[in-house]
Amino acid sequence: MKSGLEEHNDSVERIRTAVKFVRSSPSRLKIFKKCAELEKISTRSLLSLDLETRSNATYLMLENAEKFEKAFARLDKVHRPFRAYFANNDPPTADDWQTARHILCFLKLFEKSWLRTSQSKLSERGAAEEVQAYEEIREGIDSQHHDFTTFEA
Repeated sequence: MKSGLEEHNDSVERIRTAVKFVRSSPSRLKIFKKCAELEKISTRSLLSLDLETRSNATYLMLENAEKFEKAFARLDKVHRPFRAYFANNDPPTADDWQTARHILCFLKLFEKSWLRTSQSKLSERGAAEEVQAYEEIREGIDSQHHDFTTFEA
């Protein structure tokens, strides 16, 4: 899984940087919320950063951020410091968001498995289901050759 994510690391990194920018100060968050409201996006659930210590953190970060794609695009148009924050890079592009959606389809399989194993002890039947899920994921990886742009969940 990791090598497949590394192929698309630029897209994930641009989205992660956008989330960091918004979360780095209350005034930036306020501007971002206004952009979301103008795009008619609910700000009830806001952005989360992925943490190295949580196995599902990248999934959660991308899942939350993807909902705000249009708000990030608006922020890029109306708030110059946003683009400047990316130094020698650009903010997330439409292609980055499309890549994120494909990665999310793939990571959703892991998220479902993670939730099942983290919420309860595995019974014998549960363990068999986990093995089956793992095999499906592995087959998906093998059949896609780590190409997330064609992966469908």
